[in-house]
Amino acid sequence: FVFDDASVKPYEDAVISILNDYVPMLELGLVDDVDATIDAMKTALDSAGIQDIIDEMNRQGAEYAASKQAN
Repeated sequence: FVFDDASVKPYEDAVISILNDYVPMLELGLVDDVDATIDAMKTALDSAGIQDIIDEMNRQGAEYAASKQAN
């Protein structure tokens, strides 16, 4: 199974940008409040459309699995 991200590419780009902003700070311990930073990251990811990416991946995965069961 290879995920086709064409329909969610703008969301994917936004999510990657957010992760690039938050993850290094968290990994390096450069934030005062880890929980608040993670909450802010989750909020930003939600606003950027991460659920649309997850839904599309699940849809494609289900289609792939169904095509394999039909054979």
